[in-house]
Amino acid sequence: MISLASILNDSTSGSSELLQKLNQYFLQEIKNKIEFNPDIALIEKKLESFTNIKGYLLKVKEYVQGKDFYELENYLNNFDSAEKESLDKLFQNSRKLLPRFRTALTISNSRTLIEFFKYLNSHINKIEIFISESLPGGEGNIMAEILSKNGLNAKVIKDDEAEVFAKKSDVVFLGADKILEDGSIVNKIGSKNLSIVAKNRNIPVFVLATKNKFELVKNTESVYDKELFEIIESDLITKIITD
Repeated sequence: MISLASILNDSTSGSSELLQKLNQYFLQEIKNKIEFNPDIALIEKKLESFTNIKGYLLKVKEYVQGKDFYELENYLNNFDSAEKESLDKLFQNSRKLLPRFRTALTISNSRTLIEFFKYLNSHINKIEIFISESLPGGEGNIMAEILSKNGLNAKVIKDDEAEVFAKKSDVVFLGADKILEDGSIVNKIGSKNLSIVAKNRNIPVFVLATKNKFELVKNTESVYDKELFEIIESDLITKIITD
């Protein structure tokens, strides 16, 4: 059983993982015929700054307000396969766009990047991944542990060692919590410094994110939590790869 409180208080998972957990929660609760409106209100208050979660909630609300629980259950049951299809398209697109590399530098904890690195390791070539620990939450440690359990060569580095390990890296990869209209992204604090270090050393910076992260907004002042996230401007990004 997964509780809504555990999802709302989760400060170390990326937005894609939080969305997956929310879908598991709704699937669990629809079998109990629970009233969803109070839950939706709580989720909106805490998590709607995440673009992919906002889009997902709009769909759930549409079914709930129309009392179409049969279609809602279908939507929830098909969610994982739809997400997998999006990731598969992203991976295929990455094969066309990425240079060959053996070492990569990244930050924080991203489900999209975890799946991407697993795909690379299985289908293309073995890679070494340096992951900035991303204090104060230490999300980088979580991602490194997951990758290591899946047989990947992942090493956690201190946040202030980015420049040192950039010298050993062929490429920088970032996930994204939002992709803005001007091609900038919103991601975990520390991502911008990583991107600046990479640019100064002529190392490409690739962002991997599915299309449900796109948010068409001009005013960025209120679209993210500035204590945890920051904007990485488009001139620091080599390319955004999506599905």
